[in-house]
Amino acid sequence: MLIFGLINIFKSGRKNQALEPTNSKQGVLKRFFRGLVINGLNPMVLVFWIGMVTVSKVKFTADDGQIYIFLFSIVITVFITDNIKAFLAEKLSTLINAKYIRVLNTLVGIGFILFSIKLFHYGYEIGFSQAME
Repeated sequence: MLIFGLINIFKSGRKNQALEPTNSKQGVLKRFFRGLVINGLNPMVLVFWIGMVTVSKVKFTADDGQIYIFLFSIVITVFITDNIKAFLAEKLSTLINAKYIRVLNTLVGIGFILFSIKLFHYGYEIGFSQAME
């Protein structure tokens, strides 16, 4: 995390970062299928759904119909939230410029560095307390 934080800070110092313009002429259907393919290729999506099915089968004492309703409601919720995120991302794209990205990368890098220092400190305390026993 420390290295990742340093990379974020030094990456943010580049002044030649150009934002790619969005192609608003792209059809909604084309963007929908592109997002579907990208999410389909993401292995964490498969892990998420395997986890959801496992949890619903093990934890709930429901019949298959209720489990299908549960899983269907998760699909609808994910679909709605993804559409809201896409809508808001399109609206926010006019506010984001290269300077904003540099500042954001620097802040995220500082956050990673602080968090890694906290983890190092926590690991040192645990190791030191165990060594004293």
